[in-house]
Amino acid sequence: MATGEKDFDDPLNQQHRPRRLTPRECARLMGFEAPGEAKYRIPVSDTQAYRQFVTRWSYRSFAAVAKLLEPKIKQAVALRQQEAQHGRRSR
Repeated sequence: MATGEKDFDDPLNQQHRPRRLTPRECARLMGFEAPGEAKYRIPVSDTQAYRQFVTRWSYRSFAAVAKLLEPKIKQAVALRQQEAQHGRRSR
């Protein structure tokens, strides 16, 4: 059994656990605010804030993911076009 499963509060386990993000950090990751900007007011409990920030896609986060995928999408389109030119069946 893993250390975390047998005793969650064991000091050894606590040293190796990842730290939980704060609602403020989640808001920044999702593009609601940036360091140095006016703080986004979080008028709800931490639990509600986690739900709101973690389950929402902001434009910035979607744009970042799209930018990472762009080369792969272009590669797939080029492959399809190449297969079509050579008369091969597309996948």
